[in-house]
Amino acid sequence: MDELASWVTPLLLLPGIGLLLVSTSARYEALHVEIHTLLAERGAQAAACAGHTLRRARLLRDALVALYSSAATLAAAGLVGAVSQWWSGTVHAASWLLTIAAVAALVGAAVQLVRESVVSLQVVRGHAEELRRDA
Repeated sequence: MDELASWVTPLLLLPGIGLLLVSTSARYEALHVEIHTLLAERGAQAAACAGHTLRRARLLRDALVALYSSAATLAAAGLVGAVSQWWSGTVHAASWLLTIAAVAALVGAAVQLVRESVVSLQVVRGHAEELRRDA
């Protein structure tokens, strides 16, 4: 049973990665809508927001790449583990190494999402301050 758990574990992590992918993709899509809105305005305020928006887009893109890498690596870990158990009766270290690499990519994605949240808060604060000045 321990051998089974060693290659099934990476596959059990995939739904969580999928949920992060869906939510991060939605945030990235919302950023695209924001960019199109800024393009329509084309004013000084839009230009000021563009820098923050571009920074957020890069962070979200990096997070998405890390999440996709993590999902692919977890799937590969499960596959390698299953094939090695079928072929030789034991799960080889490659399955564990791939799982560790996938979890590292997941941690990297989480760091990028935290960084994007900080930048997003800076944008909101800037807008709020501008609204207070205009009021």
